[in-house]
Formats: sequence, structure tokens, C-alpha cells
Amino acid sequence: MADANAFNHPLHLTPDLYLRHWDTETLVFNAASGDTHLLCGPAAQLLRAIETQSRSLPDDPDTLITKLRGLGLIEQAGS
Repeated sequence: MADANAFNHPLHLTPDLYLRHWDTETLVFNAASGDTHLLCGPAAQLLRAIETQSRSLPDDPDTLITKLRGLGLIEQAGS
């Protein structure tokens, strides 16, 4: 499980991601792992927001952040 203090720092997209956006979906290819992910709803919106600017998280991060980090799609900015 991730250290709770790690959520207090801004996040950015991990390197080597290739994104393709549609209305409500985002297709993500992670060149580092070779994995492809189709995101929709809140996950796609969050990834788009982080793509445009490093973002800080609220005091109580939700499961979505943990899942995106677990997939290797976002990481702590400055890492």
C-alpha cells in the first residue's frame, strides 16, 4: 500500500505515456510496461486534468488515485 504522505505532493503523468482522447474516454498506452488502458468517466477526467498541469490531491485521496498509481499512469511530481 502506498505511503499516505505521498498523496500530499503534486502528481504528474509518468513518462512514456501516449494518450488519445475522445468525448468521455481516454486510451492510454504505457510504453514502459507495454500495457494499454481504456479509461472513462472520472478516471479519464482526472488523467486529463493531471496531463495539463501537475495536481495536488485532497487530504483524503480516493481509490481512483490509488488505482491510477498502481497502473503506473501517474506518479509524484518531481520523482
